[in-house]
Amino acid sequence: MAAAPESSEREYVPGAREWRSADLFVLILLLIALVGGIVLRQSSLYATQSATYEGLSFDVPSGAIVQSANNGYAVRAKNGLTIRAEKLPAPAFGAEDGATLAAARAVQLAQKRTLFQSTETAQAQAAGKDAGLIRYQYVESSNQFYANGLRVMVGNELLIPNGDNFYALSLEGPADKRDEVDALWPKIQSSVRLGG
Repeated sequence: MAAAPESSEREYVPGAREWRSADLFVLILLLIALVGGIVLRQSSLYATQSATYEGLSFDVPSGAIVQSANNGYAVRAKNGLTIRAEKLPAPAFGAEDGATLAAARAVQLAQKRTLFQSTETAQAQAAGKDAGLIRYQYVESSNQFYANGLRVMVGNELLIPNGDNFYALSLEGPADKRDEVDALWPKIQSSVRLGG
């Protein structure tokens, strides 16, 4: 009896799996696409553009919408974070020391905001000057017709002395977005320039 001719095709055996070069190629492409997507998301999530207010230049999130520019500058980013800039009169004494300025500003904010709590005041550097830094939280009440409630807001504020005035630049958002506030803050703080 003659032997059956050998087939050039392999037989399918259930449960057995051989890695082919095409499978490996697809897996590598999938990993590259996944890593590329993560990098692209992070870069677009924290992308910034320049803004100016009363001689102060700083970055804000790309696509942020200007809310007000009358008694200060305020923009709201797509992710719900708010950036504010104000030019305020400097305190009678201690304005040159960032930590003292931060402590005085924390008292002012406590008088304006419900259950305000300063979690840290510190000396910082901004625009080549000694500046103050406040990390804080407070409760914001919503009195809109369709939504009554309270939410905890968290933020950072940079205080930059400038002669008889000082600039207060803040970034804040809801407490559940603290990670986003902390991720974006260093970009904003390092972008501050005077005379813009």
